[in-house]
Amino acid sequence: GLDFLRPFFAETALPVELAIAGKPAAPGRRIRNLGFVNDIESVYQAADAVVLASRYEAFGLAAVESALCGTPALVSSRAGCGEAVREPALSTFRPERPEELAAAIVRIVDLDREGLGDLARCLNYDPGREAFMDEFAGLAGLSLGARRAG
Repeated sequence: GLDFLRPFFAETALPVELAIAGKPAAPGRRIRNLGFVNDIESVYQAADAVVLASRYEAFGLAAVESALCGTPALVSSRAGCGEAVREPALSTFRPERPEELAAAIVRIVDLDREGLGDLARCLNYDPGREAFMDEFAGLAGLSLGARRAG
């Protein structure tokens, strides 16, 4: 989705910058490469928003991790994580509609982050290890409760 984001950041008059963590991208106006980051939690917390502009992503943890760190996410309507997080921690846009991305970024720029409260409450599931293992065991037809008690 970088090819979708690049024109927006090159042309916008908004006081925004795209910081890319991970594999470096070609430089561009208002695009900064952070490289590979060991402390991604600090990056999420320092950002005004996390953008996941994938044209397709079955799930992707970025929106969930972002909410857990207190940062709202702008997510492509084609990313499956939109089902796991709800507003105000998540705003979606259609990649084929650049004006939707622009409107979502304007909302983030104008957002009162202090008034959002704990964005982890916007998760539609419990991301904890025990809840995950219980769900997985249930799908497999196992009961982990008896094993934990013993």
